[in-house]
Amino acid sequence: MSYVDDYLSEATAILGKLDVVTTSSVGMELYVFAGDGSGGLAASKTFAMTGWRLGWAVGAPALVTAMASYQSHTTSNASSISQAAVLEALTDLDSSRSSVDDMLQRYVARRAVMVEGLSAVADLRCPMPEGAFYAFPDVSSLYARKGVEGSVGFSDKLLAEAHVAVVPGDAFGDDRCVRFSFSSSRDRIREGVRRFGDWASR
Repeated sequence: MSYVDDYLSEATAILGKLDVVTTSSVGMELYVFAGDGSGGLAASKTFAMTGWRLGWAVGAPALVTAMASYQSHTTSNASSISQAAVLEALTDLDSSRSSVDDMLQRYVARRAVMVEGLSAVADLRCPMPEGAFYAFPDVSSLYARKGVEGSVGFSDKLLAEAHVAVVPGDAFGDDRCVRFSFSSSRDRIREGVRRFGDWASR
């Protein structure tokens, strides 16, 4: 789900009256297909350096200091290679933004292939993703046919029998769904969706 400014303003007004701390992961701010995304930037995701895990936190000094202290004792620090790559991306923002815009257009085309293919599977509902590069279809109508009770069993069986990898929806709060990624090429997406469709129909 992507959030527009009005929604975030309303949420901020409500939460501001409560004694709570809120967090938000905003690594996909620039990958919004319709409307405007809002938030910050996680450099490794935004500039296609996934896995390098480099970003930053903005917040109350006491909270950020505590976060940094905890992080320094639980994980290693960002590698020098990651830091140099992100410095380059942030130093030449015009070129970096141009690259992101190009990637966004590729994701739009890949999204169309993914959603069209998934929507062709009988009894499957796949809403059009608004941002990032994931589809999140409701596959629960297939659970009984496949002899599974939830998204974890479904994902395991799909991988074992059709060699298609998805992420169980229960990790995102909806056990009826699974997450497909369309960050690969259109040919690989077509092949993955074909395998899924064949498997789902058996």
